[in-house]
Amino acid sequence: RGAKNETEITMDLNNFDYGAEKRIEGPLRVRAFLILLVYAIYTGGFAFVAFVLFHPAIFALWPFGLMILHLGLWRFVKIDYIYHIEAGMLTLNRRYSNKKLVPIAELRLKLAELIAPKAESEGKIRDFEPEIIYDAVPSKDTKDVFVILYRNKENRRCAMYIEVSQASLKALHYYNSTVPFVATEK
Repeated sequence: RGAKNETEITMDLNNFDYGAEKRIEGPLRVRAFLILLVYAIYTGGFAFVAFVLFHPAIFALWPFGLMILHLGLWRFVKIDYIYHIEAGMLTLNRRYSNKKLVPIAELRLKLAELIAPKAESEGKIRDFEPEIIYDAVPSKDTKDVFVILYRNKENRRCAMYIEVSQASLKALHYYNSTVPFVATEK
């Protein structure tokens, strides 16, 4: 599968959750490097100030400052995308570092214009010309990527890329019968 840490909780077709952790690659890798650089600059600057002032109490503050930096910055690198299907509504949520879920997109599945494998739908995606793109795929190497083309409440064309499992395909097909059943790799 494409996700390193994935969660799938299926109660029934009326209530379905699926989530995957975004891998640290591409822009996230640059962001992680910059955060590590901030840690190094903080440590070097702190060491310089501590040696200039040479007061033992200052050395005790270093781990607390580093912890505050870590809690404040690293969450922007550890990103999870979770989609929730309930009574025909698909809600895409983003979660930074296992904190509060933030909804980023919502759609009624029966109104989706296309729900199909991304690899087979490149031409249709190009013709649809989405204005807004939601990419909730954990990695660029993920195989089971589906695209959902729809119009949001403001009538803007949107494309949502999600990773699917067999259970999520059943839920998608249940609410939109145009969804093809395809075998996903295990």
